[in-house]
Amino acid sequence: MPRVLQKSDLTLKELCLRSIVSKIDNYWYKDFLDNYYGSIHFMYLLGPFDDLPPDLIHDIWLCLKTRRLLRKHHGYLLISPYLASLDLAHSEADLGLMLLLAAQRCFQLQNLDLSHNKLPKEMFSRAVPSLTQLRSLSLAHSSVTDRQVSVVGVYLTQLTGLDLSYCPQLTDLGLLSLVLPQDASGHPDPRCGDSSNTCLYG
Repeated sequence: MPRVLQKSDLTLKELCLRSIVSKIDNYWYKDFLDNYYGSIHFMYLLGPFDDLPPDLIHDIWLCLKTRRLLRKHHGYLLISPYLASLDLAHSEADLGLMLLLAAQRCFQLQNLDLSHNKLPKEMFSRAVPSLTQLRSLSLAHSSVTDRQVSVVGVYLTQLTGLDLSYCPQLTDLGLLSLVLPQDASGHPDPRCGDSSNTCLYG
């Protein structure tokens, strides 16, 4: 009998991503989980995804997120120094660890989404100064405070897009620290205020 031609609702790329994600821990991460994870903190690791294009690595990350499979150990092998974008919105993993890894590795990061999160105050303030190449940052629906926004104003001078919508702990004082030479406490800070090219959403 002639074989019936079947059509898939998914592209070949999507099928491959799902296959990788379905075996992420018992195959791709098996050596790392069995021999290294939990022993010490690794600033960088050579892993099975290092030869992939950065956009494809991020697609694996997003596929894990979409299927609610993303765990903190995935950050060690998927947060790559070559990433241009990183989506940490609605993070169910250890957000502090993810920010630490991004700060230590992602010197070319241009787009970071931290929306819909309770931000770790200390780690956020420690990570932001290392992410100086950011062009777009989303903090919408987060717990960001005036002091944290002042850190953004000091260090992220390349920002062209900043989303601060629906941030209940943010006041006018924090917003002023983005455009005036003062920090979130109202004290003069000559490092602040270079935000003339930033499009602010809020």
